[in-house]
Amino acid sequence: MTDKPDLKLEYLKKLSAWKGMYEKKNSMEFLKWEFKNNIERPFRQLSLFAQLWEDFVPEELNKHSKLASFVRGLLTIHVDSPSHKYLLDQLLRNGLQDELIKHARSNKPPLRKVKVIITRVDV
Repeated sequence: MTDKPDLKLEYLKKLSAWKGMYEKKNSMEFLKWEFKNNIERPFRQLSLFAQLWEDFVPEELNKHSKLASFVRGLLTIHVDSPSHKYLLDQLLRNGLQDELIKHARSNKPPLRKVKVIITRVDV
């Protein structure tokens, strides 16, 4: 190979054509799938539970809790202190979980269980 820049560039173009190189796309097309699976679907699933949560949970507990995720029928709730977790667990055992399951039957996948985790809640 010679030292002339034009010949080197020409050689690289031929080589990339021979190896089947493709041109890079300068679009955001790849983000559609990511957005749909990581943002749109979880938001839609949690929005179905948001109204139920406001209706069935007392306002004082609602202030200290946050709907975190819904995966394979498991609704995860974050609360900000052990005392609020205890109160919410008591409500869930005394029929709140059954009420939520009964009212959320139309969801796909259906609600099976509610899990409460202590963590920082930014409301």
